[in-house]
Amino acid sequence: LQDARRANLLDETYLPAYRLWGELALVNSEPDEAVEALGTYLIYQPQDVGAWVLIGQAHLAQEEYAQALKSVERALSINRSATGVYYLRGLIQLEQGEGQKAVNDLMAARQQEARSFEIDLALGRALIAAGRLQEGLPVLRSLASLAENDAQRAQLYYYRAQAYEQA
Repeated sequence: LQDARRANLLDETYLPAYRLWGELALVNSEPDEAVEALGTYLIYQPQDVGAWVLIGQAHLAQEEYAQALKSVERALSINRSATGVYYLRGLIQLEQGEGQKAVNDLMAARQQEARSFEIDLALGRALIAAGRLQEGLPVLRSLASLAENDAQRAQLYYYRAQAYEQA
């Protein structure tokens, strides 16, 4: 991140530095900085679907759901089959309490990618939010084999416990 900032200072006209700076800021939990860098990049490269997804993730991290949704819609207008777009829109809708819409997008994301802990966890959460507990519980139960670390196991146990409490 420090090097990306420095690269931008050395040559403010080099667009790839803005994209990298935004991506690294997002990875380092600096969503404000990511939005600023990616916003500048997207002024000049508005057809970069990946950058729209990244800025959408940054807005989601800031809990700016309307802005995140606009970014995702822009990415979809460029490429309806872009990887990660339906997953991100599903997460945004889940945060907004739109369970069934989230289920629809997360099912589309699931069709695009091989089995994924993140997608399946979000899908299980969305099914439960949509009132489809009998479908959501098996999805959450099946995730234990996909959890790769303690953080993922903790997320799984947390959402699974919430689902069992509802049941």
